[in-house]
Amino acid sequence: LRNFRALALGIGLTLCGLHVPVSGQSAPIQQAEHKLDTALRQRMKQRARGQRHEPQRVIVRVKPNAIAQAQGMFKARGHAVRRFHRLFRTFVIDARNIDEIAQHPAIESISTDADLQADVDSLPVTTSLLSRTVGSPSSWTGAGIGVAVIDSGLEPSADFGARITAFYDFTRGGIATAPFDDYGHGTHVASLIGGSGVLSSGAYAGMAPNVRFVGLKVLDSTGGGRTSDVI
Repeated sequence: LRNFRALALGIGLTLCGLHVPVSGQSAPIQQAEHKLDTALRQRMKQRARGQRHEPQRVIVRVKPNAIAQAQGMFKARGHAVRRFHRLFRTFVIDARNIDEIAQHPAIESISTDADLQADVDSLPVTTSLLSRTVGSPSSWTGAGIGVAVIDSGLEPSADFGARITAFYDFTRGGIATAPFDDYGHGTHVASLIGGSGVLSSGAYAGMAPNVRFVGLKVLDSTGGGRTSDVI
């Protein structure tokens, strides 16, 4: 995925920006800047200069034991909650006044729910290249191993047989559904990992052709997605 550094920040939700005073901002707003990622701090500067902005989709992490307090604040201020990740104590919301949210004592950090795109430069990678890098594919079979493929999906075929054991579509909220791949990147990656080679008469078997797959679709038919979907 492109912007991997931004993705890592989204998953880890570790935002450590430097405090940069901005002329025309009040002291409370300046004190809240450390809670924002770089893109949001820039947006705050533009707003201070009088530039208007449409609501922006952001990932808001709340402090421990402050989930209910944050939910009440979002409801009172009319911020639509799209998703809640309990493990990370994060809400995905559409917010207009990000600086006001940042000043609330329940809020720990806010980051952009950044757009992501599959890296098509990975498509030329072949099993033979992987073999030269990590060893002969005959060294492993993958029997008894499950692999989660977080990508654009998995297209069922003879190369996977009955080894796709579960499939969830996070472009539609994480629903369990029949496996599919309307972009192709995930199927390509899964084939490198554990394709049986049946479709190519053994010429293009994966590294571990007996693994089981769990498909987690986070990219849509254009290969695009959002950080919150990947989380």
